[in-house]
Amino acid sequence: MDVLLIGGTGFIGRAVAVALQRKGHGVRTLSRSTPKAPLPSGVTHIRGDVSTGAGLEDAARGCEAVAFLAGREDVPWLPAGDRLGLEMFQANVMATHRTLSVARRVGLRRAVVVTSCATFGIGADGEPVDGSAPVGVVGLHSPYLLSRVQQELTALQAARPDFDVSIAGPSAVVGPGDDKFFGRLVRAVAQLPLPLVPRGGFNFIAINDVAAALTALLEGRGQRSRYPLVGENMTYRELVTLIRQRGGRSAGLPLPPLAMRLATGMATLLGSAAGRVLGIGSDDLQRYLDQRVYYDPRLIVDELGLKLEPVREVMNQAVDTLEP
Repeated sequence: MDVLLIGGTGFIGRAVAVALQRKGHGVRTLSRSTPKAPLPSGVTHIRGDVSTGAGLEDAARGCEAVAFLAGREDVPWLPAGDRLGLEMFQANVMATHRTLSVARRVGLRRAVVVTSCATFGIGADGEPVDGSAPVGVVGLHSPYLLSRVQQELTALQAARPDFDVSIAGPSAVVGPGDDKFFGRLVRAVAQLPLPLVPRGGFNFIAINDVAAALTALLEGRGQRSRYPLVGENMTYRELVTLIRQRGGRSAGLPLPPLAMRLATGMATLLGSAAGRVLGIGSDDLQRYLDQRVYYDPRLIVDELGLKLEPVREVMNQAVDTLEP
């Protein structure tokens, strides 16, 4: 089958394109500009814009499935003057609605929308979330998290008996070649003389596992409408130690919870004075840094047939690739 990737020129999109091609599928990508780096051989690139719908119908016609991997995070700061996160809402929610509406109209059979594991909630400190709970907004106060919840609700409402919609919520995706999340984290942690490390932790998943999971969903192998794409749980101290030791540096110092709360509160005040708002609010940010926000990968292992890569090995490969 032919698959259209919206946001297929990025780190995750390129990996998904390769995974799909290995399974014998054709791949198209849609983006506003010509990719800076060459796309995988055989991938067709189409100029278009999901924010306006330009080129979208022509790109989707003839495909059987679409994956929406685009969107905005705007973390930590929203753009100046956008205190409600309206630009993020347009990119995450309205563009998803526009894409799925067009896909359904031209006869595609399936859509996969990539959001965030945050929409599956946060358990008690260190208690893994298994992904079985429905999407909800209770306890969320951040423009970014709310936009992701609204994106999922919009996508699920687009489903029809002849148009299947699946949600995939990745945790922190790591792998060689990432010049955004993990690449920036590696450089920041590696370059600081002695980083201060929050007491919490998070979940990390290898890029190839994300690509394999999305390929499985695009092929219709999912048994439910929502899957958290999650791998290994790790404290921030374990993560920083791995990065620092790989470069022969000493590990960081613990960041006391009170100091972290003071820092996030100060960031909020300074942002307000400058007319800027945190994309992920200070309360939610403190929870993510102060708590071990863990997830259980059994759904994608049991139902999608994934055999997860050892995340620490993938992190080491990423560190070797990115560290100056």
